[in-house]
Amino acid sequence: MNLQEALQSDEVKSFMGTMISEAVEDKVATREGELREEIREELGKTNRLRSLHAEAVRIIEAAPLPKTAKANLLEDYGLTEEDDDTVTPGRSLALIEAEVDTDEKVTKTAKAVLKDTIDADVKRVRDVIREAAPTVPIATGGGGDGAATSAVFGGPGSAWADRLRERGMDPAQFGAPKPQPTT
Repeated sequence: MNLQEALQSDEVKSFMGTMISEAVEDKVATREGELREEIREELGKTNRLRSLHAEAVRIIEAAPLPKTAKANLLEDYGLTEEDDDTVTPGRSLALIEAEVDTDEKVTKTAKAVLKDTIDADVKRVRDVIREAAPTVPIATGGGGDGAATSAVFGGPGSAWADRLRERGMDPAQFGAPKPQPTT
């Protein structure tokens, strides 16, 4: 019997078929396990992003900022959900990760990093607003009756506040006092 005849025998065919089917089954089982692990990781990432997004919304909504500034921060820390259930984090939310040391031990949780980052962003926005609309002191004039001749910051007669109102903005968002009703 030569090699070709030996390979054609039923015993060899049966043995080879068993070996191949076992190898394929092992490979399929390994790949299924890998896919399940990838799905678990993706779901974990999605759930983590949703949790961080909810925390970001809570922190931003509580921040003492004008509506437009809050809207900008909410966009940066936003989460977009697609029809196929994929989620895409906003540009700032995508950067939030837990801090780990060289031994892979978590030194700061992702939520703590998120809070610190949002607090820094809120402070930066408040500084920009403060610089754009500084507090203007009330100057007394030289009127004969001793009354102030300058308009109160943001009040009636304040050119700055009038320009904001003409553009549809509320001067109170920039620190001006609410106008007093005229009687």
